[in-house]
Amino acid sequence: MNKATKIRTYLRKHPDASPIFVSKKLGVSYGYAYKIVREERGKRETVTEKAPNTPSEVKSWWRTFTRTIRVNIRLAIRKVRSWIS
Repeated sequence: MNKATKIRTYLRKHPDASPIFVSKKLGVSYGYAYKIVREERGKRETVTEKAPNTPSEVKSWWRTFTRTIRVNIRLAIRKVRSWIS
């Protein structure tokens, strides 16, 4: 299994992993991890979703949206803490 495949497999399991974390976890360079993470996130963002129509779809969308925001906030807090210490 080559490096790109390892990174893509890891990103499928951990979609919000940062390039720094991926590079440390898998032992690849930061630049290469960044490149592959950016490619994969680009693919993920270009997928268009239909608008939620029913109340249950809206609720599900809202849960996903808020979960994504919470994860991004946690990652930002960790990054700031690492800068401080």
